Amino acid sequence: MITPAAWRAVGNVGMTRIGALLEAARPELPFGGRLELEPVKEHVFRLTSGTDRYLVKWIDGTAGSGHDEVAANRTWLSHDDIAAPRMVAAIDVDDGVVACWEWLDGDDLRAKDRDRLPEAFAALGRFHDRRRHDGPVVSPLSLEAFGTVGELVAAEIDRLVPLVDASLRSRCAQRLRRLAQGYATVIHGDAHPGNIILAPRGLHFVDWSLARPSVNVFDLDYLDSVPLEPPMPVGAYMPLPEATAILHAYAAGCGMPAVDIAGVHVAVMLWRDLSFLESFIQRPRRDERAEAAFRGRVSQLLARERTEP
Repeated sequence: MITPAAWRAVGNVGMTRIGALLEAARPELPFGGRLELEPVKEHVFRLTSGTDRYLVKWIDGTAGSGHDEVAANRTWLSHDDIAAPRMVAAIDVDDGVVACWEWLDGDDLRAKDRDRLPEAFAALGRFHDRRRHDGPVVSPLSLEAFGTVGELVAAEIDRLVPLVDASLRSRCAQRLRRLAQGYATVIHGDAHPGNIILAPRGLHFVDWSLARPSVNVFDLDYLDSVPLEPPMPVGAYMPLPEATAILHAYAAGCGMPAVDIAGVHVAVMLWRDLSFLESFIQRPRRDERAEAAFRGRVSQLLARERTEP
C-alpha cells in the first residue's frame, strides 16, 4: 500500500510508478507481503514489509552529475570492507533507479556520541588504505578525471589560486601542493557526522551518493583543525579539539603515520574554503557577505602558514 503522504512527497517522479516498479520486481526482491512506504525526505522513503524495514531511494539518472550511486555500491561496497548499509535491490529504468538498502536503526553523530568520531575515521582510513589504486582519480569540484594524483592537484591549483590576491598566489599554490601527499583511493565524498550512524551493530557510514575514485585526504573536508573566524557550523563540521584526535586516528588507519597530517589538512581546509568562495562568486546573485567570510578564512589560513617552516 502506498500512503497519500508518500505520494505527495515523491513529486514529479510519480509514486504510482515507484510502487508499480516495486511490485513488478517482487520475484527478485528479498521481501514479500504488504508494502508500505513513508517519506523520509525528498525521493527517500522507509519501506516496511512485515517486520522488515528498508530504505528506498529514487536516483535520477538524468541529473547529469556523472556519478552512479548504485554502481558505487555494487563495485566498491560489495566486499564488506567498511561498515555500510547493504544494498539489497536496484530496479533499473531508462531515467533512473529505484534502490533499496537495509534500514539502520540508530542516531548519527552530529549531536551525540561524538567521542566515537576518531573510531569512525580510523575505519574510513583503513577503507581508503585497502582501496588504494594507481588512478585515474576524479576531482570533486570539476568531476574531471586525471591519470594521477599529481595531475589532479595541479588542475585544482590552476582553478583555485586565481581566486586570491596576486600577492598570495605563490604561497597559496605552495600550500595546495601538499594535497599531493595523499593517494588514489575511493572516497566517501560526504564524510560528515550526519552520515555516520551508531547502529546496534556499530558505526556505519551511510549515503555513498558522492563516492568516487579520488584523493583520500578530500574525505577530511568536514574537519576544522585550525580555528578560523567565522567558524563553520557546529554539528556537521568537526572543530578543535576533536579534530586533532580524528586526524591522528585517520592517519594511523590510512597508512600515513609518518606524514605531517596536520600540515596536509591545512591544505584540505584551504582547498575546501576556496571551493566555497568560488561557488559563491559564480552564483547568479552574488552573496557578498558569504564571499567576504570565506576570503577572510582563506587569508587567515595563509597568514597562519607564514609562521610555519
